[in-house]
Amino acid sequence: TEHVNTEPSAEKIVECSLEIPEITTNLLNDDYIRISFTIQTDSKEAKEELEKRQFQVENVIIKTLSNLEAKDLEGTEGKDKLEDTLKKSIDDYLTKGEVVQVYITSAIIQ
Repeated sequence: TEHVNTEPSAEKIVECSLEIPEITTNLLNDDYIRISFTIQTDSKEAKEELEKRQFQVENVIIKTLSNLEAKDLEGTEGKDKLEDTLKKSIDDYLTKGEVVQVYITSAIIQ
């Protein structure tokens, strides 16, 4: 039996992903965070729509972060939770396709 790989190729993932450049914003306490993301969608159309809605995406990221404290983002669990929350929030804006995954590509809390 031949194994059929249903995972998208790296090229396909890049083609369907939008990079969100570094955002610097305050957290709930006096700390602030510098953070960037890559948002993977399921289609080129979804990525293009996200590009047009980038200001909304950045807005939802800033609002979400403003409700968190540095301790909420500690460790893998906190980051996974943030990625999951943002995935759901950003997905709500899409009319074509969906968000597959949100990846934190860099994060510095100061």
